[in-house]
Amino acid sequence: MNRSLMLPAAAGLGLIALALACGGGSSSLSQPKVTSGAVDFQVTDAPTEDWSNVGVIIRKASLVLASDTAAASPVTIYDGSTDTTPVNLLQADQVDELLSRAKGVPAGTYDRLIVEVDGTPANITLVPAPDNAGTTPAAIPASQIVVRGTSDPVHATWKVLPTIKLETPIVVADGQTTAVAVDFDLAHPVFIVEHDTATGSPVYVVNFGTPGIFRHKAIASLDRCYLRRAIGTVASVAADGGSLVMTTEHGQSLTILADKGSNPTLFYNLDVKPVAAVPAAAIPASLTAGLNVEVTARYQADGSLTAVRVWYTAAAGTLPQWTPEGHITRVDRVNNVIRVLDSAGDPKPIAITAATKWYWRGDTTTDLSGGNGTAFLANVERFFKVQVTVADPLAVPLVATSVDIQRGVFEGVITGASSSSFTYAKAVGDLVTPITHTLAYGPSFSFWDFTFPGLASTSVPAFLSEANSGIVVDTDGDTFRPYAVSSLAWASTGWAANGTVFMPIALSPYAQTVTTAYASGTLQVTPRAGTLVMGGMGTMGGGLGTATAVPVTVALSTTPQEQPIVTRFTRQAGMAVTVTTLDSTQWAAALTAGAKVRVFGVPDGTGKLKAYYVNIYQ
Repeated sequence: MNRSLMLPAAAGLGLIALALACGGGSSSLSQPKVTSGAVDFQVTDAPTEDWSNVGVIIRKASLVLASDTAAASPVTIYDGSTDTTPVNLLQADQVDELLSRAKGVPAGTYDRLIVEVDGTPANITLVPAPDNAGTTPAAIPASQIVVRGTSDPVHATWKVLPTIKLETPIVVADGQTTAVAVDFDLAHPVFIVEHDTATGSPVYVVNFGTPGIFRHKAIASLDRCYLRRAIGTVASVAADGGSLVMTTEHGQSLTILADKGSNPTLFYNLDVKPVAAVPAAAIPASLTAGLNVEVTARYQADGSLTAVRVWYTAAAGTLPQWTPEGHITRVDRVNNVIRVLDSAGDPKPIAITAATKWYWRGDTTTDLSGGNGTAFLANVERFFKVQVTVADPLAVPLVATSVDIQRGVFEGVITGASSSSFTYAKAVGDLVTPITHTLAYGPSFSFWDFTFPGLASTSVPAFLSEANSGIVVDTDGDTFRPYAVSSLAWASTGWAANGTVFMPIALSPYAQTVTTAYASGTLQVTPRAGTLVMGGMGTMGGGLGTATAVPVTVALSTTPQEQPIVTRFTRQAGMAVTVTTLDSTQWAAALTAGAKVRVFGVPDGTGKLKAYYVNIYQ
């Protein structure tokens, strides 16, 4: 099976977030007041079925003033020039990884963001997702990774990502706090592409120069950000015990406050056995400068960071490798176990008991399970983002006392869509019978085709027209059906769909042959006979078998904002791969009869496949 992010089977949206906490300036009688703010640079991303670790080293992040039309003087908000610690993009979905706090950012209005990453293949981590047995495969060797993108003129190994235009400019001003986020889309079909070869190992092309992977997404306020744990060493502790300063693994300095409120910080001294959580409103005397520390924190309204949990030890290797947030990779309803990715990208088993409480986004006043924690597993699925509290962080196995669901998503083939509800069906792992979940329409329900949120619709009849469509792909009548992902909201006794996105998925896992050349907005392709067809058939366990494949009509829109991405991949001698993006004027010359392509799209309700991405292999 191809392990490529070209199959967006999970909710493929994440964030690179900037949280701006503005401070004061200075003035005197002889000079005007100089105002500046502090900018927190964060990274978040999203899960995927194909990878358990996509690690990159972020080298630099800069904001550009709206008045600086030529981007001649970007303002650096993160300097990772000496950083050696990759960020696992898959660990940070809906839980922001705070990389730095840049102080002294000049006041003003900023409308663009520039990010640079390390493009050295040896500094990029690609680890395939765990197999059905729960075993994590070996990382992809650097020799099989090809990196594409624009190089920094000063640092040849750094890749400058396409400039991100912020839909809502950031205003840095004294005494104000604001936040902005940008989608970093791991599921973009062109981000990581597996290029199969006739002989030898496949090549994984990482396209850091692809426009569209980064998109702006506003977030409401800092206190709604969920921060991933920070690891580092204690630089100092305040004399009154009210705070500590830590130097993170990314070489940045963060000030962390003890929680003096009704829910004091939980401190874990890992050098004292048995390990126990000690609630305290001040830093314990045993937590001193030089110790290794792991911290989960939350924002306050003023941008300060308050510790939720703090683990500390003299030995760095003693810090817990599992942290209380992560993606669920498997739900074992027979043995009452969930597996949550740890910091290394390995699935950690966590036992669920009848006493385990389930919460939704921090609301600890309501146990969603109604007092039966194991029964609630029927409502949980892979790629839920959770924060888990365990009885003993060093126990084997870990036993959850509570699970706080930060983000819930259901995905799969849509079946049985009606005016009141619709059902997802998806085969997971080695399960033969698909798992189904039925959702009501939430009060803020909307839907759109992947990457076109500006074309979102709230019309349930329009949703039904697309959801109930399909494309017949063989002489047995097997049908390629719509595949979608829904973000969830808890609605009293069950989940309801908020936003639903129709996802472009591969027509089949192998290249298709163009049987009718592109003309007047369409072409026809035929899947390879005898191969498994994705979408409805792949998920439901069907296949072409001995049936004869029939041509599928593919529509390529030339409407602005709806045009598909058409690329040509050319394998040169050795590891060299040339990727060329073709505009609509070049489609007819490239998409000729006999061409080998791989098409991703969604059924359009008329029997055609609306293309989102077409890859031409040469």
